[in-house]
Amino acid sequence: MALQPSSIRYCFQGFLDGLDSLHYFIDHVVYQTRLSGPSFRCEPQTDGTLRLHYYSKRNGLYPIVIGSYIKKAYPWCKRHETNLTDILELIHPEVPLTFESIMVFKNSQFVCKLKDIDGQESNVKAVMVKGSMTIVDNGQFMVYLCSLYVTTVRELIDRNLHLSDIQGHDGTRDLIMLNQSRLSQVELNRRLEETTKNLKRMASELETEKHKTDELLSQLMPISVAEALRQGTSVEACNTAIKAIAMLKSKSALVFTGEFAEATLLFTDIVTFTNICAQCTPYDVVTLLNDLYLRFDRLVGLHDVYKVETIGDAYMIVGGVPNKCANHAERVLNVSIGTIMESKSVMSPITNRHIQIRAGVHTGAVVAGVVGVKMPRYCLFGDAVNTANRMESCGIPGRIHVSDPTKKAALQMNPSFVFADRGNVEIKGKGTMHTYFLERNDRKSVWEICNRQRGEGSCDPLLLSIERFVMAQISFGVNASCTDVRNSKQMLLVVNSLTNGPNDNVIIVSFRCLRYGTLKKSHTENWIEKK
Repeated sequence: MALQPSSIRYCFQGFLDGLDSLHYFIDHVVYQTRLSGPSFRCEPQTDGTLRLHYYSKRNGLYPIVIGSYIKKAYPWCKRHETNLTDILELIHPEVPLTFESIMVFKNSQFVCKLKDIDGQESNVKAVMVKGSMTIVDNGQFMVYLCSLYVTTVRELIDRNLHLSDIQGHDGTRDLIMLNQSRLSQVELNRRLEETTKNLKRMASELETEKHKTDELLSQLMPISVAEALRQGTSVEACNTAIKAIAMLKSKSALVFTGEFAEATLLFTDIVTFTNICAQCTPYDVVTLLNDLYLRFDRLVGLHDVYKVETIGDAYMIVGGVPNKCANHAERVLNVSIGTIMESKSVMSPITNRHIQIRAGVHTGAVVAGVVGVKMPRYCLFGDAVNTANRMESCGIPGRIHVSDPTKKAALQMNPSFVFADRGNVEIKGKGTMHTYFLERNDRKSVWEICNRQRGEGSCDPLLLSIERFVMAQISFGVNASCTDVRNSKQMLLVVNSLTNGPNDNVIIVSFRCLRYGTLKKSHTENWIEKK
């Protein structure tokens, strides 16, 4: 049986004294036989040696016993010259570990580290002990009364120790448990603070997303309607007693927000937009529409009207909805003047010239409501919407086609608007209607309406005036052509009469140009001028 002395006792004498109990356990408990094991007894001698008394009924075994125990005792015999510095390393106080130094600091706490004697594992930290040096035997010896120097459970684990290794009366146990409780509280507070920070961050992100959602909702519909939808308040459905909870998550497909006895609507579209789409890349088309609609959106904000929707090249706005106002016709007509002006600054990717738009305006009664659940839209319903659309489709490029109700509503609030009588026009689905062209607003210039400095932008006022005059003649059926040759200083306008009368002639007019930085030096324009 291969036994290590340290497995039974910490000293060799204790190992020998414990052999009797070991043999008794083996004979009577493990094998349960009537064998009588040997007996060992140590007798310490005055010279520090041990005398081993061996008793056995087996004759002839004593030489083997002597040899075996000498072999086991030999490593222990080598340690009789072990020094204290071979076992301990003094950490505090920082003095040499000598008798004289200990006497100087005998009233201090001594912290020592046990050295690695038996080759402990490298991942196990050294054991630290703390205690006091007590003088005994009239100063001939010193006793180091110490205990484990650990304060947390983690330090115990790092040193491969357990709470059971500490004496029950040692206060280190209470200190470890107290520190562990404190560390647990600190860890709990740290996690709580981290959770609080995460909650604040998530709340901030939620507020940001909510703000984005509110902005998106306000772009889809008026602010007052969006606020009602977000708050879940009730709104009246027209003039009836029906009330609907206007919430986005409700199952209703239509939420009415009111009936408006009078509102002014504007429709615009781009002339030859189909040809532009056919000859350009989708990127060019999107860039064109984005440039144009950004300018229109700016006008909508300037004149406090509401942009209803954009479908393709069609742009629809309304005045007097959702916030009722008396001058809705004046606001919308000013916006229509601005749209004609701003469209001159948007270049066609095909011709490299500015685009042309048609505009139609009509005033009448409408009903407003939020349509849809997954993708709600604020829409207008009523005959006035269809009529305004017809005014635009029956209009002339570069002109603002206005119905008679719009003219009356505008002049009632602002008599400075100037209209040109177009006469009776056959409107699809409406029959004959007496319509007008809006010329200008004598109270405000086009620059004031667009809130721009005079001459700002790529459009030239001189060209706008000429084109306005020329395009005004289309309705009279006059055939003519105009070719201009441009350079940095002059523009040569040549008007050729295409009639076959005896008074045919050519008129050449020279204009001094102020700016053509964004225009081609030479190109052909098809303008119409009445002789």
